[in-house]
Amino acid sequence: MNYAIVLFIIIGFFLIKYKFGYISFVSAGFFCFAVYSIPAIVGLKRSFFYGSSERYLVPVDGAPIAVTLLAWIAFVLTLAAFPRSRVATTVINVDLDYYRTKMWAAAAFAMAGLFYLMAEGGALFFIAAREEQLDDYVVLIWRWIVVIGFIAAVAGRHRVGQVIFLTLLAIIFLRGDRTIAAISAVAFLVQYFRGNNSIDKITKIVFNYKFLIGLALIIFVIVFGKPIYLSVKDGNFEILTNYLRDARISDIAFSLEPFVTFEHIPLVIDLGVHIEFREFLISILGNALLIPSAFGVETNLYSIIVTQMLPQEVSFGIAGNYWAHAMTVGWYPMVAIFAFIFALSLAIIDRNVVNKRGRLRIGILIIGAVVAVYIHRNGLDNIFSFIRQIFIASVLVHATYLILRKRTKSHVSLSRGHDI
Repeated sequence: MNYAIVLFIIIGFFLIKYKFGYISFVSAGFFCFAVYSIPAIVGLKRSFFYGSSERYLVPVDGAPIAVTLLAWIAFVLTLAAFPRSRVATTVINVDLDYYRTKMWAAAAFAMAGLFYLMAEGGALFFIAAREEQLDDYVVLIWRWIVVIGFIAAVAGRHRVGQVIFLTLLAIIFLRGDRTIAAISAVAFLVQYFRGNNSIDKITKIVFNYKFLIGLALIIFVIVFGKPIYLSVKDGNFEILTNYLRDARISDIAFSLEPFVTFEHIPLVIDLGVHIEFREFLISILGNALLIPSAFGVETNLYSIIVTQMLPQEVSFGIAGNYWAHAMTVGWYPMVAIFAFIFALSLAIIDRNVVNKRGRLRIGILIIGAVVAVYIHRNGLDNIFSFIRQIFIASVLVHATYLILRKRTKSHVSLSRGHDI
C-alpha cells in the first residue's frame, strides 16, 4: 500500500501540473497532503502513549495506511473529473489603489487589536507563556485582519505596509501561533506568483537569490520553530543553539508535525471513536451563527472528543487530523467523501481567486490557504470555524474600506471643483 500511495502522488502531480499549474491552491494542497502522508509512506509515527523521554518513532499498522491510500485515490479521481480551463495559466490582475486602501482599512483594526492586547497583557504580551495568552473572540478575528492586511499590502506593492504586517505576523508567531504564518506564506505565494507556470519562469523564480533566502528562512522556521519560540519566550537563545548543536535527523523527524498528527488515525480506529452524524452536522452548520458558543454549539467537536481520550501529560499533536475526523463520522466511505470535499474545494477556490473581483479575492485567497495548509491537521468542523472568522474579519475590513473610499472620492471631487 505504501508504494500505491507514492504512485497516486506521482499521478496527482502530473494531473495538477496539466490542469492547475505549478503554483495554485490545488498544488499547495497537494504538496501539504503529500507531506502529511509521509508517515503512511515510511510506515512510522509518533505515539501519544509513549513518554517524552522515549524519542523514537514506532511502526504503523495497515489500517491507517489504507485510510491514507483511499484518501489519495478519491482526491486524484476528483481532480481528474474537474474540467481544465485557461485559468491554470492566468495571472491575477490587481488594482493598486484598491488594495492599498484596503490595506489601510485593515491597518486601523490591526493596530487597535495590538493596543488591546498590550492593554490586557502589557507591552511585551507576546513573550508570555502560551497558556497565559489572551485568546478571546476579539483576538481570533484580529489575527485574520492581520493576514488580510498583509495580503493587501503584497497585492498593492506597498513596502511600508508589508513591513508593518510582517511585524504583526511575527508577533502572532511569538504568541505561539505558527499556523497563521504558514497560511500567510501560501496565500502570498499564490497571489504573487500566480500565472508563472512555464518551467522557464519557475526556474527563474526558484533560482533568484531573494527567493532562495526566503525559502531557506521559511524551512528553518518550520523545522526549528519550536526551539526558536521557546528561546524567545525564555529570553535564552541557548535553547536554540543547544538544539542545533545536538540535533540529529532522527530527532528532527520525531518532532515534525506529520508524524505526530498521523497518530490520530490509528487512535480513533483502535479506540472505536464515533461521532453521531447529527452531532457532526450541528458542529458544521453551527458555524452559520456569529458566535456559536453563545447558543451552546461546539464547532470543534472532534478535537474535544479526542483530546479527552489522550493521556493528561500529552501536550503535542492534539489539534486533530482530517482523515481521522472522517473515520469517526462514517468510517471508510466518509474518508472518500472528505477527500472529495477537499479536492473540490481547492479546485473551486483556485478558479474563483482569478475570476472574482477584488472585494472577494483576498478572503478567497486566505480561505484557499487555510484549506491547503491547515486542513490536514484539523477536523472539518474547525476548518469551517476558521472560514467563519475570516468572513467576519473580511466584512469589517471591507466596510471600513468603503468608508475610506467614499471620503477619498469626496476629497477628489472637492479638489477638482476648487480647481475649476
